[in-house]
Amino acid sequence: MKKDLLTSRERIRIAMNHQEPDRVPIEMGGGITSCYFRLYERLSERFGIESWKQWASNWAAFKFDDRLLERMHVDSRHLYFATGGAKQWTPQKIYSDGSFEDFWGIRYIAKDGCYSNMIQNPLSEAETVGDIEKYFKELPDPKVVGESGAEYLDEDAKYLFEETTYAIKGEPMWSFFEFCQWLRGMENFLVDLCINEDMADALMSSLFDYQTKMYEAYFAKTGKYLDWVWTSDDFGAQEQLLVSETMWREKIKPWVKKRADYIKERTDAKLFHHSCGSIYNILPDMIECGYEGINPLQPFAKNMEPERLKKDFGGKLFFMGGMDHQFVLQKEPEEALDFCKRLINAYAPGGGYIFAPTHVIPDSVNIDSLIAVYDFVYEECYYPINIK
Repeated sequence: MKKDLLTSRERIRIAMNHQEPDRVPIEMGGGITSCYFRLYERLSERFGIESWKQWASNWAAFKFDDRLLERMHVDSRHLYFATGGAKQWTPQKIYSDGSFEDFWGIRYIAKDGCYSNMIQNPLSEAETVGDIEKYFKELPDPKVVGESGAEYLDEDAKYLFEETTYAIKGEPMWSFFEFCQWLRGMENFLVDLCINEDMADALMSSLFDYQTKMYEAYFAKTGKYLDWVWTSDDFGAQEQLLVSETMWREKIKPWVKKRADYIKERTDAKLFHHSCGSIYNILPDMIECGYEGINPLQPFAKNMEPERLKKDFGGKLFFMGGMDHQFVLQKEPEEALDFCKRLINAYAPGGGYIFAPTHVIPDSVNIDSLIAVYDFVYEECYYPINIK
């Protein structure tokens, strides 16, 4: 194994600027690169770490023990916005059946040790624009919510910047297109976009106005320290977008651009977007909106092959992700390593690649394969890339 020549912060910054660092950077433990909590426990047990947890969102994102991040060779650390207070996210209500509710009025029940399944959408019965406006008027003051969610983050950000050499990743977990579905119900919102346009427009406008006020404290406290920051909306399914390209460009893209502009006015961090599925056809639009990176690089979705993305968008977007856990990390280490080598050979030359899983890692993966690919990238993926 060669010796690192750069700090983690330098390594990720260089990679995001489409240059070759000393080795391929590594990411894990963020809101979209986390793992099921049982897997977190298993990893901790494997390495002899008595790990702790702090929940950071209703989606079971949690802050990793730094010792585990160190063992997995992770080059970044994460600053979460947690709408129950930055030290520990907590639900607003807990019901006798084990379900819980956040301040938006969305009710969830956790059944699989990671994702929380929605069982109640607060605007599912809304019939008029007035119903939507009334809902937002009755929510807590977004500035108060924002201050709570950003509590202590100025201290955390300053510490990471001054006392460590890790890259600092912003985790506001800002969803918009998806969040409209969570409030209204997926089917209701997608139908609204088609035939109830006034309802869809009112929801998007009201939500964006609320979110921009809510996130003000987050970026005020962290913006000057961040190296990279992400937003999240799943625009794609396995074969195509969730809505037509025409509708996406007419109805969704303007809000994507507004969100990007808002963030870029408050931080110099590189901005990347998380969207599962086949989003190849709108990547030029994402670039137009100001996005500089893309995740999670779901390799078996249509037109999302690593070689295609690097050929068509390398130098325009940096890539973070690609290590498939849906199929590949279920296999034995030898097969997982073969796929990992393909990823590195496709994405890494010329820079612009950060190794990471394709999403939150389920407990069903082969833990030996997971550890093997992370160790391989750390030990073998130095520049110039020459992986056999």
